[in-house]
Amino acid sequence: MDFTIRFESLTYYGRGPFENYQDRNFAAQVGVYRQKVSEQYFHYVIPQETGNKTDVRWFRISNSKGVGLLIYSDSLLNMSALHVLDGELDNGMSQNNRHAADVVKTSLTQLHIDYKQMGVGGIDSWGAKPLNNYLIPLQNYSYKFYLVPEILKN
Repeated sequence: MDFTIRFESLTYYGRGPFENYQDRNFAAQVGVYRQKVSEQYFHYVIPQETGNKTDVRWFRISNSKGVGLLIYSDSLLNMSALHVLDGELDNGMSQNNRHAADVVKTSLTQLHIDYKQMGVGGIDSWGAKPLNNYLIPLQNYSYKFYLVPEILKN
């Protein structure tokens, strides 16, 4: 099997169709959405996390040959899939003056499977923390998810 073909198609049951976060998902309706991974990256002026989906019940990602992966859980998840690696979006504490044009895309697909994410904040300025009900208290969390390999018929 040729695994060099990039995973480009995604279908999910959750909030969408646009990116959304815990404190920015009221306009994102729950439904089944079919999209391309290459459509998930948003060119923010300063590179940052992008493409997240909240309240995901299941998420399927596949390549053009129909080889894919189904992810599901008994918990609502946050998920994203990008052709951009984390290091391109967040360069650590140095926070160099980077721009969207500096981001290098890859043929790899980076998949995030998160139980929860803190809200993005920005109520009164973009440096403001999220409201308390959108923070995630420091404690132990656990969740389960299942990865099911699939070969879909095109």
